[in-house]
Amino acid sequence: MKKYLPQCSTILEFCGAWPSVEYYTGWRKIIYDFYTLVVILLIFTCCLSGAIQLCIFTRTINEFAINGYMLLTLCTTFSKAFTIILKRDYLAKAFESMENDTYRAQNEEEKQIQDEWNPHSSRSPQGYRFLVMVSIFVVTITSFEDNIPSRTLLFGGWFPYNHTDGIGFGAAFVHQLIVHNWGALIGSSIDAVIYGTLIQICGQLKILGCRLRKIPEVIRKHTRLSANMNKNDDKTFKIEDWERLVVLDCIRHHLHILQFSKTCNGIYSIVIFFQFLASGVIICICVILLTKMKFMGSEYIFMLSYLGCMVAQIFFYCWFGNEVILESLNIDTVIYEMDWSELSLSTQRDLLIIMTRSMYPIEFTSGKMVTLSINSFNAVMKLSYSVYNVLGQKG
Repeated sequence: MKKYLPQCSTILEFCGAWPSVEYYTGWRKIIYDFYTLVVILLIFTCCLSGAIQLCIFTRTINEFAINGYMLLTLCTTFSKAFTIILKRDYLAKAFESMENDTYRAQNEEEKQIQDEWNPHSSRSPQGYRFLVMVSIFVVTITSFEDNIPSRTLLFGGWFPYNHTDGIGFGAAFVHQLIVHNWGALIGSSIDAVIYGTLIQICGQLKILGCRLRKIPEVIRKHTRLSANMNKNDDKTFKIEDWERLVVLDCIRHHLHILQFSKTCNGIYSIVIFFQFLASGVIICICVILLTKMKFMGSEYIFMLSYLGCMVAQIFFYCWFGNEVILESLNIDTVIYEMDWSELSLSTQRDLLIIMTRSMYPIEFTSGKMVTLSINSFNAVMKLSYSVYNVLGQKG
């Protein structure tokens, strides 16, 4: 994964979620696993603290909104981190399979497509990570200006000791600040990994379409080459044999893409499910809280940046998922627009099989309930608006 998503890999390595293969052996492995356990326990205990506060000590809708939106975010982050840590070996093998020669660009046009759909150079995930970094910076600065002097925590939580003053407040405050910053880094990096995976699949589908489109041209070149070699006695056999090799390469490429997509969908499915489950509620709660805050105050700026992160997060999930659907369906169109007249009957039958398979798009689902697409993004926004109306009336 480090080759395709170096920044995300470095951040996850720093946060204890993705060890580097270079030193993940011997005593270093033990130390890193212990560090990973500490990070997971910190996030889990913060989620538990928030859940107890929300279920037992929350009395009003306004308190529920204030305590609930961050709890949902932390729970989603915990599910992401826990899932990736459990399945990181499978994900690493999936990315290792991308080193296959089938995925490599074979000419300048394919290299251009590969550069265009390079996850590392894509601006959308970078813009999303920038928003997250801004939110982390804002909450850190405002916490030192507002929370420390007033002896208040960043967000609601229950602790088995007095956390309103002295060492108790310091321990609780540092705990929440570390979890918030580490959680934001882990969550945004895992999101960027998913975006990068979807972008990589789109790029490979583009390359596959390019190869399929050029099959008649490749056959014509081979025909002229065979004619110049004056080997007319077995020319027809060689042309058909060449057609078979070219089409088999395309079929093999398509199958690799389908297998890679299936593997990644199995890994990301739980992550996407919890994200969709929480996003609609979090967005509407943020909007409700924004309407009750002082315009351009420190809390308002933080909540506005936080809301921007949440909307961008779910939008990029749906946008890149929708691109995968469109590109996988486009394979059918590319084959249909080819010049079939120069191809043999066996090659035409093979192409029909690819067309039949490409009629069923590659879809990334969240818990096998919601498909990542623009329609799903619209559904989340409608859900947020509905919950906003309900909570706004009760508030």
